Order: sequence, then C-alpha cells, then structure tokens
Amino acid sequence: MKWTKEQQEAIDIRDKNILVSAAAGSGKTAVLVERIKQLILKDQVPLDHMLIVTFSNAAASEMREKIVESITREIETLEDLDSTGKAKNTFLRNQLSMIHKANISTFHAFAMEIIRRYFYLIDVDPNFKICDEAQKTILQAEAMEQLFFDHFESDDQDFICFLKKYALTKNEDPVKEMILETHTFIQSIPDSFQWLREKADFLACSKETFLKSEAFAEMKRDILKALDLSKYYFTKAGEILESNGISSLIAKWNLDMEILENLRQGFDSLPFDEFAALLQQVKFQTFSVSKAEKEEYEEIKEKVTELREKGKGCLKKTAGQYLAKSLDDFVEELNGTHESACYLYHLVESFDEIYRLKKEKKGLIDFNDIEHFALRILSHEEAAAEYRDKFAYIFIDEYQDSNIVQETLISRINRHNNLFMVGDVKQSIYKFRLAEPELFISKYERFKENTSPWDTKLDLNQNFRSKGNVITAVNDIFHQIMKKDLSGLDYDEAAALYQGVSYQGELDYPVELHLVDDMQLDDSSIDEEIREMKKAEMEAFVAAQIIKKSRGIPFYDCKKNEIRSLTNKDMVILLRGAKGHGDIYFEALQKEGIPAYIDTSDGYFDTVEIEVFLNLLRVIDNKKQDIPLLSVLRSVIFGFTIEELILIRLWNQSGAYHMIFEEYANEGPEDLLRAKCRSTLETIAHWKKEAAFMSLEDFLWKLIRDTGYYEYAGAIPAGTQRQANLRALVDKAIQFQSAQMKGLFSFIHYIEAIKKRKVSMGQVKLLGENDDVVRIMTIHKSKGLEFPMVLVGGLGKKFNRDQATNRVSFHKDLGLGMRFIDEENACYKKTIMQTAIEQKKYKESMAEEIRILYVAFTRAMDKLVLLGSLHNLDESLQSYEGKENQDLISARSYLDMLIPALPLSKIPCIGHHRGDIQRKKETENENRIKVQELFLRTGDRGDFGWEATEAPSLREEIDRRLRYVYEHQSALNLKSKFTVTELNQLADQQGYRHKASIASLTVPKLGQKTVSFTQAEKGTILHKVMEKMDFSEMLMQVRESEEKVGQGEIPVAAFVDTLVLKEILSEEEAAVVDISKILGFLRSDIGRRASLAKNIEKEVSFNIVKQVSGETIIIQGTIDCYFEEQGQYVLLDYKSNDYTGFDTETEIQILKEKYLPQIELYKEALEKIRKVQVKESYLYLFGFSKAIKVEP
Repeated sequence: MKWTKEQQEAIDIRDKNILVSAAAGSGKTAVLVERIKQLILKDQVPLDHMLIVTFSNAAASEMREKIVESITREIETLEDLDSTGKAKNTFLRNQLSMIHKANISTFHAFAMEIIRRYFYLIDVDPNFKICDEAQKTILQAEAMEQLFFDHFESDDQDFICFLKKYALTKNEDPVKEMILETHTFIQSIPDSFQWLREKADFLACSKETFLKSEAFAEMKRDILKALDLSKYYFTKAGEILESNGISSLIAKWNLDMEILENLRQGFDSLPFDEFAALLQQVKFQTFSVSKAEKEEYEEIKEKVTELREKGKGCLKKTAGQYLAKSLDDFVEELNGTHESACYLYHLVESFDEIYRLKKEKKGLIDFNDIEHFALRILSHEEAAAEYRDKFAYIFIDEYQDSNIVQETLISRINRHNNLFMVGDVKQSIYKFRLAEPELFISKYERFKENTSPWDTKLDLNQNFRSKGNVITAVNDIFHQIMKKDLSGLDYDEAAALYQGVSYQGELDYPVELHLVDDMQLDDSSIDEEIREMKKAEMEAFVAAQIIKKSRGIPFYDCKKNEIRSLTNKDMVILLRGAKGHGDIYFEALQKEGIPAYIDTSDGYFDTVEIEVFLNLLRVIDNKKQDIPLLSVLRSVIFGFTIEELILIRLWNQSGAYHMIFEEYANEGPEDLLRAKCRSTLETIAHWKKEAAFMSLEDFLWKLIRDTGYYEYAGAIPAGTQRQANLRALVDKAIQFQSAQMKGLFSFIHYIEAIKKRKVSMGQVKLLGENDDVVRIMTIHKSKGLEFPMVLVGGLGKKFNRDQATNRVSFHKDLGLGMRFIDEENACYKKTIMQTAIEQKKYKESMAEEIRILYVAFTRAMDKLVLLGSLHNLDESLQSYEGKENQDLISARSYLDMLIPALPLSKIPCIGHHRGDIQRKKETENENRIKVQELFLRTGDRGDFGWEATEAPSLREEIDRRLRYVYEHQSALNLKSKFTVTELNQLADQQGYRHKASIASLTVPKLGQKTVSFTQAEKGTILHKVMEKMDFSEMLMQVRESEEKVGQGEIPVAAFVDTLVLKEILSEEEAAVVDISKILGFLRSDIGRRASLAKNIEKEVSFNIVKQVSGETIIIQGTIDCYFEEQGQYVLLDYKSNDYTGFDTETEIQILKEKYLPQIELYKEALEKIRKVQVKESYLYLFGFSKAIKVEP
C-alpha cells in the first residue's frame, strides 16, 4: 500500500508522544495497524510490550484480527530462510501465539486486568462480578430507600430541612434525583468526593474569590460574545441604510454604534458593577424618517428593524442573565446555598457508602468502579512502575472520546515519549457518556506550539472514502458553521478534507437538499409532539420515493474496483434520534415495498412476544392481576376468544375479572368454557409450583417449550427476530441469577426496574452484513461506518433544549450550583453559578450538534441526500435570505445551520437555494416536493406510481371464508414438524408419515444419591459447556496455565465449576464433563480458528419450511456453532459419540455420508437466516479429537 507523507510519518516516528488528528476516511485504523506491524517486524518489539486501547470490544476484536492477518501475511513471504530469516519467523510465530495475551482492549477491560492483578492493594474481592445496568438500578434504589429510612428513623432535622427546601409536598423524588444525578456526575472525575467537597465549599466564597473563578470568566466570555453579536447586527443594519442612502437614519445609526463602542470599552476597563450599570442605562435611537425618505425606507424598514431588534435582544438577554443584580447580591445568594451544598455532599457520600456495601455483599462492582479502582491501584508506585516498565508503546484509538479519568489512568503508566494518540475531535459525539473533546483540543494546541521536544502532532486530512462533491459540500458548509468560539476549533485548512483518490467524474453525484413544506399542519390544536410525528411521516414518504428512484443508479465501487448498480444495502437513512421517528421511516419504506431494517436500542419490551411472555410470568407469580391475565388468556398460550372473555364478564359484571374467572371455572353455566377456565387455572398453578423449585433459566425454557410459544413466535412475521428476543429474555434471567438474585417475583421486579429506568435493551441484532435492506439508524450508531448513499433525515426537527432550572447543576470546570431558597419570600431563585453552568452546557451541546452533523455527512461515499421540513416553505426560505452563521448558538435545528451556509457554498441542491428564492415568483422548481399535495390527492399519484384498487365487499369475503374447504384433507395425519435428527433417522425409510410422539423423561427417585447419565445426556452437558465458553478467552487462559504450571486443564475445570455456581450445571453434571475433550478442541486447528473469529454464535435454533410428499412441513434444528471468517461463515457441528476406533478413511467417509443430509440442512438454514455464504462445514468428533470437513 502506498502511504501519504503524513501517514508514513505516523508509521515511522519513534521516541515521541504523537497526536494524530485523523479526519474522516483518512485511513487512521490502517495507519495504526501498520505502525504496530512495523514495530513488531522492524523494531522487534514484542506484542505484549504494547498497550493498545480502543473504545469498543468490536474495535478491539477487529484490531486483533488485522494484526493477526498482517503478521500471517509476513510469515507467508518468508521462504528459503537463512538463520536470520528463521529467527524472524520464530519471533513472528511467537507474536501470533501471544495474540490472546496482548493488551488490545477497551479502557475498562484494561482496568479490569489491573484490578484482577492488584486487587489486594485496595481490598477488593478477587471473585467480583460486574453488575449490569438493571442490577445497578435495583441496588441504587434499595440504597436510596435505606438512606431515607435511616435519616427519618434518626429524626435528622437537617435532613427534614433539606427536604422542605428541595422536595415537593409529599414527594421526595426530586431530592432522590438530586442525590443520584450528583453521584452519577462525579464518577467522571478522578477524585470524585474531593472535587464535590471543594466545589461545595467554594459557594461560601467572597466577592474577590468569585471574580477569580472560572465561572466568572465564563460569564465574561458570554457577555463579550453578546456585545460582539449585537455590534454585528447593528453593522448589518447600517450597511442596508448606507446602500439605500437613508441619510437621516445613518446619523442615528452612528450614535447607536458609539453606544456599542462605549460598552465595549467599558467592559474592558470598568469594574464589573460599573459596567453593569452602564449597560442598564443604554437607550438606543428611535428611528423615524422624513417624508422625502419615507418611501425608500419602507422597502427596507422590516429588515433594518429586524436586525436592530436582534442586536438589542442580545444585550437584553445577557443583562437579564448576568446583570440583573449587583455582584454583591449574586455572591450573597451563592453563599446562601453553601449549607445546602455541604449537606448534599453528606447525602451523596452516605448514599455511596450504602450502595458500596450492597455491591460488596453480592460480590459486585459496577461499570464506574472499574476505572476508579484501577486509578486507586495505580496510585501505588509498585503497580504503576510495573506497567510503566512493561509497555514500551501505548496506543489510544478514538482519543477524542477519552475522559479525564482515562487520561489520568494513562498518565500514571506512560513514559515521557511513548504515547500514540489518534482521533478526530470533529467526530467527538459522546458528551452524554462524559467524553471530553477538550482534552484533544488542548493537547493539539500544545503540541502545535512545539513546547516540548518529546511531543509532535500530525494531520491526516486526505479522505479516501468520499467522492468530490461530498467532500466539497462538507468543506464549504463546515467552514462556515464549525467555529472556535463555539466548537473549540476552526474548520480551517488543517481541518478540511482533501480528496485522496480520484474517481470517475461522471459518477460524482451532486449533493441533494430536499425541503418538505408542512403547511398542512397549521392546526394550532395539534400537540407539538404529534406535529413532529406528522412531519416525520411526510418526510419518511419523501425518503421512500428518493430511495426508490436511487435504486439501480450506477456508481463506482472502489472496494470491488467496478461500476455497479446501487442496491438497498448500499443505502442508509440516518436520524439524530430513532425513537418513534425511526419506526415511521421503517413503515414508510415497507409500504413502498422497500426492505428495511431499523437499528434501535429501544422497543424490546414493547414487542408482542416479550410483552405477552412477561404477562404470563406476572400471572404465574400472582394471578390476581386483571390486565396481565386478560393479555395471556387472549394470547395463543391459552387461546380464549374475545367472545369467550365477554361471556365470562357478562355472567357476573361486578368485581375484578380474575375473581370472576375463578368463579366461572367452578360454577360457570357453559360446560366447555367452564372446563377451559378450570384447565387454565390448573396449568397456572402447576407452573407456579415448578417455579418454586426450578432455576429461573430452566423454568423459563420449560415454559417456552410447554406453551409452544417459541415455535409460534417463529412462525409469525419476523419470526427469527422474535425467537431471538425470547432467547435474550432467558439470557437476562441468567444475568439476574449470576448476581445472586433468585425467584420469579424478584426477576419480575428486576425487569420492571429496567423498564422504569429506561435501561437500553435493544432487540437482538440479526442483520447480516450482506442482507439487502435499507438500514435506518441513528447518526451515533453510524460512526465508523460508510455507505455509498446516505440520506440524512429530520434536519428540520427542533433541538431538544430543555431550559428548566434544575435544583442542582454541575460542570467539571465551573463547579456546583444550587437553587437559592428564599424562605422569607417563599420562593426559589436561580443563582449566578447555575446560570453560568447552564449556559456553558448549552454551548457544549450546540458544539456537539455540529460535530454530530459532521459525522452524518462524512458517512457518505458517493451520494449524500439531505432531507428536512419547514413550516410555510416560501416564507421560511425568505427569512433565511441574507442570514449568516454568526449566531449559531440560537439555531433551533440543523436547517437553521445549513440553509444560511448554502448560498456561499458550492453544494448542488435540489429544492430551494438562494437562486430559487430570488426568482420563486417566476418559476416553480420542478424538483421541489410538496408533500401535502401528494397526501391529499385521491386520483393520479404523479410520478410515484400509486394505483387505486377496489377492495372486495365484506359480504363476499365472509362468504368465501365460510365456504372454504381444505384441499388436502388426507394429508392432515402428516406430522408437520420434524427435527433435523428425526429427518436423519428417516433417511432409509420409504415415507415421512408419522404420528406425533410424546417425549418421555426419566424421573429420578427421591433420595437417590448418585445420578447416572446416558451417553446422549453426557453429550447434552458437553454441548452446554461449549455454548457458555468464550473460546478466545479460554484458549488464552489455557496457554497461560501451561506456561506457568504446565497444566492446561486448570482454567477449563475452573470454568466448569463456575457453571455450577451459576446453576447452569448441577454438580453431578459437572462431574461427567471430560476436560480433556474440551482441551483437545481448543488446541485443534478448528478450535484456534473459532477463537480468532470476530463474530461467533452458538446453539442457534431455526425453523425452515420444506416440501415433503407434496406437503409443507416445518423442520426445526439447532446449529451448534458457526463463526465468521473473511466475510463468510464456517459451520461446526459437535459429535460427542465415542469414535475413537474410526481411524481409516473408509470409516471417516461413512461418517461424512451419514451426517451430510443434516449438515446440508444446517447450511441451507444458516444461509437463509444470515444471507451469507457458508464456505466450509465441519463435524468435530470429541471422541476422536478431530474435525472432519463435510462437503457433497
């Protein structure tokens, strides 16, 4: 590969701290991997002497895979080796063997390694587990309840006083939220409670101390910005007056400008209170003109007045925020919150201690603990020194997303010249996860100044992803909207994108802007949320038409080096937020016959299969719940019809439904319905008894099997997804049990906590890379991805700007702000600290919105389409004319940023741009889409090909259904569902007609002390162990154990013991697990390949439909394992039978022929489900410790 000059420098420079600012599409990952490769190949640096930190497990896995591929390719080039070559070959093979021990991980994974190694330094249980968000939520809720109980119990009057100030009448929730928000925020700061204590104490400051604070400096920056912006608007007004020669008003305008100049001089020279008084006294000129100038002025009056009012508004807003009182009064109010802030510190500290003890009791630590515990360990020099000596090179990928805790962690182990940091601050979009792009910006500025010989910065700004028009649009727009005063950096020559590869010019598609007019939503009675949903519907319809017209257009695929047609999978719809709106786009595409997939973190608990199944669990736990009971009765599980449920209610119309249902089961007049009710109650009672003694995981699986709900879910539309959701619910139960929580009631409470706290639990992802569907996802989820065509929707949607005053506000640089409670006047006031903090956070959120937009634009490779709606399109576009992006902080949507930037850019637009505005009365742009007309027309649907069809009458349809006779009545005895194993057994028989059989179970006798297992049962146990094992992690542990103590069996045996502790295996089952067979697999070639795979799945159930004897049957099976290798799948089926005697080619061939039909069915199912080719299929014979390739 040919590297650019800057890329080569990033690869070659040694003995320096290097900060690489890598723009979108600049090949940063390739450069990072190449640098690591060269350190190994040329510098002979062992891989375990490097720390490589990424921000996701997927990225770490991909990095590991790329390094393996790179080293493997190098080994393959080594032929006819001399002694030097042999030494190199040995060295490289050693690096491959230690790939699983290499520190290529997320920050949290590295911190975990530190804790597990040095747990004794901070007195942490080495057998700790990580609690998930749901467990964390439950434990925090319990800790909060205990905190309040303890303070009420002790009759703490300070606590009562605090509640009176900050809680609501009979509602303590606001104070609980204050405690929890504060506790959550300080987790992003290294010395959490020290910071909180210092910021609380600061509120007792003097006026002089406040004048030196960062909060006051932020206030001054806001005031200065308001003065500059006011001058800008007045200057624009003056330019219009001068160009029209309105002399009488120019004189008055000059006086206004003098006032602004005096204000600016006063800001620089006067004490703050005197400047405040000066601003309060400002009075601008009143504009009135003579009769001679009146006619000319009327033409420009509206625009001049608008500009002057904006200028005045800037000053008025700032005066209201920061100058409404004297500085003495502001500081006095701050002092008045000091006592409350100190008590808040006490409450947060007490809450943390209770929460810590609850975690400790269960052997848990949470996500935030991980990095803080690692920091505490690294404060011990012995630990820090070990890592400092060990790591010759430290790499940090996506450095723009680091936070101060992670920065501090690295600072304790790095040397003075061994850091390699790479990222793009323009793509820092994780402020909500407490990322701090300011770290990147400040380091970039420092490195640019060359203050240290050990520090250097490099810019990678050649884009190898996008075509010319996309790059031009990105540069022209962001040059205008990404400014240092708001974003922290200027989009200058160093930040701009430069085309790295030239493509065929005729396929360089123009960037499109589609504007939708939402005038039809003028009804003021429409709720704002409903209005936004309606606008999304209109935009989604337009998006569907754009996608339909784009399918099949040619584009140059640089990866395949060919011109091909655009397909569904080449296109993506990006939205700022997918909740609600994503579903609208999905439905719009589905209606137009466009296959689509929405990637969302929401909606899991709203899916019908999960909602019904959870209601079943609720009813089993407590059947005296009407709504869950009715849901389950009406479902396929019990199959009651609406008419039957109504009959039960009509029989007795008083009382709760569950009571009437029980009465009907005993006394109801209809025999069949009464028996059905009684059978239902008996079944529920039976399940309740089973739930009492079975493990939760086993009970859920039994319930799924007993009800046939898994098969039902698989048979209805999106069946594979629904089955995956049910499996995920069982996984949640396993997680629940692993945290030492038990019981059906507790599990339901656990799930309710997840729902209440809105913990993200997205539907299970089943989409394959090659599935031909249009993706719909959030801009955040698209980061790091690229698509030939990107449609960015919802650009007119208003930003979420909740300006409600919180009871407590915090910012890591400014400090802590609380409401001042004026008890004398029975009111509360926002303090100056709160105002400064809220304004700072508002600016940071606007800066992030600009970066989010940049990420969206830079996902596009060939075609970029922008889509948004405006109210009253003509008037809205007119209002943008002449507007520039000087006041981005006031933008209410992405269109407010984009449209003012368009006239100055070279972006080719469809819709209205500056030229169209000027001639809109003369011509109508044919590409402009007026959606309301498309929705309201009932006849011809224009270019979009809608057709009207007449539906059959209701009478005809009812008659057709009632007279229906099944054509294949004789086939009803045919069994409709087969397992793959059953089909294997039928292979030598003449037909497939079987009666359904009932599965039998061997019931152990009470008091039986020993348990014996059949060979088949042992095989099932072995399958369970293989399913739960992480091959990659286990292989690494086995190798470490072999190196240290010469025994690889130890970690495998420990893992089996863990399965017993988690109640996945019983002790009797664990005793029959053959450790040597598992070791044999891990050491085999197929085991090594599986451990290296980026994507691996196990125990995947499926249903496929086949035609047998002219009839349709369902074949059900479970694939033991498959993994991805270079974009294709390798299928693996375990056989635990004893094949030790099978050592001839003939015998092996017999096995292949025996299992070939089964493997072919698995392969067919997998390729249908994942839409990816299966390149190889293997039988792994545990008794033979060998993998056999099976092919026709």
